[in-house]
Amino acid sequence: MNARAPDAPAFAPRLNLLPLRATRRRAHRQRFVLLAVLGPLLLVVLLQGGQQALSSRRLAQEQLRQQWSQQIAALQAGSRLALSDELSASDVRWLEHWLMQRGAALRILRQLAQVTPEGVMLSAFRQEEGYSLLSGQAISATALRQLEHALRQSPDWRQLTRQDAEATAPEPGQVQGFSLRLQPDQAAAHGAS
Repeated sequence: MNARAPDAPAFAPRLNLLPLRATRRRAHRQRFVLLAVLGPLLLVVLLQGGQQALSSRRLAQEQLRQQWSQQIAALQAGSRLALSDELSASDVRWLEHWLMQRGAALRILRQLAQVTPEGVMLSAFRQEEGYSLLSGQAISATALRQLEHALRQSPDWRQLTRQDAEATAPEPGQVQGFSLRLQPDQAAAHGAS
């Protein structure tokens, strides 16, 4: 007959779960159909939007390319000749100034490589308007004097000023920091260019 679980109460009602299962199946089927229809539809809409965004970006790039080619053609034709001449003249002046400064810096560095004695380490070289600053460390005052003497012998320098980092002489075996301010001789600088 009806077998009950040994621990089940005698008055437990019997539940029929088949209608609840059927309701859940219908709800699940409706969600599945909804997702099966809306998923591909949503995918199509997203792909269309992406394609439109891509085509508008390509159109903008093409318009920009056309504008550039028109501007280049106008410059080549000479429609902006006065403006381009003014810009190019200032550009040329800037370039000449930069090359002259670069040439001076290269000349200074080459000379420093040749005249720097043993025991002197150069740590910084900075070019300012009208002068150059050279700083470093020397193992002894003698090595620093040798560097100063070699630089003073050069015809490229009009003035050499020593700006020591320390006012007192270092003890033997200590490193001495130094800073030299070099002012180039303008005639020698232009003659070597």
